[in-house]
Amino acid sequence: MAETSEEEQTSDAEAESLPETSLQGPESTGHPDIYKVVWKVPEFSRRNGKVHSPLFEISGVPWSILMFPVGINKQFTSLFLDSKFMKGRKDPYRVNACFEFTIENRDPVWSETKQAQHVFQYDDADWGFHTFVKYNIVMDQSAGFLVDNVLTVILIVRVLRDHEGREYNSSKDPILWLHDPKVETGFVGLKNQGATCYMNSLLQSLFHIPALQRAVYKMPTEQETANKRPRHSSHPAIVSRSDSSSSSTDSVALALQRVFYNLQHSKKSVGTKALTKSFGWDALDAFTQHDVQELDRVLCDNLEEKMKGTIVDGEVPRLFRGKLQNFVKCINVDFSSLREEEFYDLSLNVKGCKNIEESLMKYVEVEKLDGENKYMADGHGLQDAEKGCAFLSLPPVLHLHLKRFEYDPVRDANVKINDKFEFGSVLDLSQYMQGKAKSSLSYLLHSVLVHSGDVHGGHYFAYIRPDCKSKWLKFNDERVSVVSAEEAIQNNFGGEDESDGDSAFSPSANRGRSSSRRTSNAYMLVYVRESAVDEVLRPLTHDDIPDHLRQRFRL
Repeated sequence: MAETSEEEQTSDAEAESLPETSLQGPESTGHPDIYKVVWKVPEFSRRNGKVHSPLFEISGVPWSILMFPVGINKQFTSLFLDSKFMKGRKDPYRVNACFEFTIENRDPVWSETKQAQHVFQYDDADWGFHTFVKYNIVMDQSAGFLVDNVLTVILIVRVLRDHEGREYNSSKDPILWLHDPKVETGFVGLKNQGATCYMNSLLQSLFHIPALQRAVYKMPTEQETANKRPRHSSHPAIVSRSDSSSSSTDSVALALQRVFYNLQHSKKSVGTKALTKSFGWDALDAFTQHDVQELDRVLCDNLEEKMKGTIVDGEVPRLFRGKLQNFVKCINVDFSSLREEEFYDLSLNVKGCKNIEESLMKYVEVEKLDGENKYMADGHGLQDAEKGCAFLSLPPVLHLHLKRFEYDPVRDANVKINDKFEFGSVLDLSQYMQGKAKSSLSYLLHSVLVHSGDVHGGHYFAYIRPDCKSKWLKFNDERVSVVSAEEAIQNNFGGEDESDGDSAFSPSANRGRSSSRRTSNAYMLVYVRESAVDEVLRPLTHDDIPDHLRQRFRL
């Protein structure tokens, strides 16, 4: 049982004289009902008996954090929230609260966090976790929980009103009761309709390209009413259903404007049903996971078509389209075949490549056609030749699709490639250009779209650095949080965890770190050309949103 009362816990004898613990807070998190407390426990390794934090008051109730450093069976550190206010009371007064404990780690990725909810009353005044984290992991210096033998515990508390208690118990994601993404990060998440996490990740990535936002807002939709039908598409990701004519829906353009506007102005997570309805999807589609690269192409095609003949005609290709040249050049005769090709994303091999630079080099690698594989040149017959491609131009916003899924002929099945594949926050593409660029062609990492799972299913989420310069944010459906650069980049390389076996009590050995690292890895990367950052990522102003959209979408 993860959540349990402290009264069941046996107290050890009091330790010898130790320094006092210190408490910071409670302080508001920005939400009027959510408070944060930071408790520091010095000389943790010398403590055996129970430890109480100083008292603090939230919503008129005195509280304390109760810790057993060496708790149940001397294997786990235990944590409880204790309501001293309830001790000794015999009346039926009760306090319903949800709370979250975090034992902080030097690397925030490996901080240990758990949430709970409990109705505190006179005969049940404490609640928490017997087995919060293994004691030997906390004591292992390489695990990162102790800094100068000080353990830091962070508590988030929200006292619930009666109706909130009922809503909390039916909530699909209780953590949202303890965190307000808009207050903590300035952004909100997207609701998952069942299996639309892949779409949510893509939408967040596109939303955080302000130049695209401007173009989307300028699409002419002022004459559209809410009963326009979606334009038929033969593509499986966006297709009109035969039964869709019986219900009203936005066009794809208007629905996307609605999502972008709500992401910008709403204080709560945003729904996407109007958008998927504009695709022609029914309820079953919302529970069917499509491919994020495929949806990206189809959505951009739809927007490009909608923008034709308007003041934003050509804006999608200007932002996302590049051009390469495929060539075949004969070695012994004067004959060449050249063909230009446009692209909106590049699909890069993961298997057999240790990093993104190596994969790009293979992409433009020159292949020799000789022997039984000679090239048939017009007017010259079979000839030895060289075949390859080179980039003629690269877009300001570059989408790189990492080929994590492929067909395995040995297994006769599709498999996911979880091999380690490294990429950096800066990418110089000058060496891959035709004739080699004379100067650096530097790109900055903007988004990392991650797939966690296997070929049969899984979950998508995104890491985004909106300005390509400061903090990284994790967008996981409705949850939005600030994360470290390591979590956003290095932790999504895939492959085996290199720390395996380094320590008998390492976090990876005891908490399944290597398992998650093997199946959770980057699937799509978005880079923005450094010289275009100020223009492409320039924040929107009031004048960028037409008045008719403000009137239509006013929250």
